[in-house]
Amino acid sequence: MRLLAAVVVLQLLVVLLVCFLAWHDPLTPTGVTLHGARYLADNFDRLSYLYRGQWAVMGGVPYRSHYSDYPLLMTLYYGLPFLLTREPRLLMMFLPLTNLLWLLLLLVGSVRLARSHLLLAGFWLLFTTAYFVANRFDIIPVALVAAALLLLARRHFLTSAALLALAINVKWYPAVMLLPVLMHLRTQGIPGRALLRFVAVIVVVTLALHAAGWLLAGSASLDPYRFHAVRPDEPAALAGALLALGGDGLRWCCLSPGTIAGVMVPALLTLLFWGAAILLPLRWPARTMPALVAQAAACCLLLIAGSRIYSPQWFLWYCSLAALSLSTRRDTLLLAAVSLASYVRFPVLFDLIGDGQPYAAWSLLIWLLNFLLLARLLRFSTNPHPGSS
Repeated sequence: MRLLAAVVVLQLLVVLLVCFLAWHDPLTPTGVTLHGARYLADNFDRLSYLYRGQWAVMGGVPYRSHYSDYPLLMTLYYGLPFLLTREPRLLMMFLPLTNLLWLLLLLVGSVRLARSHLLLAGFWLLFTTAYFVANRFDIIPVALVAAALLLLARRHFLTSAALLALAINVKWYPAVMLLPVLMHLRTQGIPGRALLRFVAVIVVVTLALHAAGWLLAGSASLDPYRFHAVRPDEPAALAGALLALGGDGLRWCCLSPGTIAGVMVPALLTLLFWGAAILLPLRWPARTMPALVAQAAACCLLLIAGSRIYSPQWFLWYCSLAALSLSTRRDTLLLAAVSLASYVRFPVLFDLIGDGQPYAAWSLLIWLLNFLLLARLLRFSTNPHPGSS
């Protein structure tokens, strides 16, 4: 418990520093920088979140009153601070302060699931991890996923399904966990009707939220899907990094209309990794809860590996699950390496040298670390005696 208390203290210090910098300079997109790099506070994303929440002061209708490329739940969430205050400094403090509460929820669920409190605390104690907790909103779906898994372990299946549905509708990646969860429940002898009810809860919650979005804003509620359908390939993604270094060297070489590789490589990687994410739980269903968490982490990592796009904080998705399921000192060092390397890539390298070929080369290094972590997760999740791994 002392280690987890240390996590809370560190995260609180980082949040307070971010809030102090927000008070000092709330509106400059990059915030306070050192030699051009935003090592602690990132105003850009927090300003963009507030921009999506301006529906609350521009007519009161999400999507229709103001554009948003985020799902309905997060669009509503971004509007909350405007209902409390219009002071820019306080608005910029909303995300880091509320993210600290989400982190506490995450730790409450995680401490009961983790095989190693040392590994769990070690990952969340890293300043590099704290940076993304304070400046991004991904801690929300991560916390919801941890709570859903805890309730699943305690056999509160319908409540677990409801939380997983909320997580899916905050950030779409938890959908990749549905098949591993269903296959795990099947190995536990859970009746088919109970599995159908589990899926039905997720479908009903998702349809209800999409219906609410349509009733509020009509076709404008589909803006998040339109945005991501045309979002350009990125050099931090595996396909983008490979093509940026081995292709024609263009910044967005995946979009080069004259190159066959620019079309084939991302498609092949998507087919390979997303197919593996489906095959893994079908062929090797997780028979224990720790194995299920490891398999969920592996499937999240496979989902990201096959994606054309990438955001720097996505490592929180699978590393937070890996921190629950793995336990050795080697695993602790590997998770720390992924976190540190991700932070060096963004914001440090991105701000100092941009997203050219050196940035892509560093991204490939991170992917090497990711695949080492994937190997550990696969070995553990397919081991019939996870305690021996």
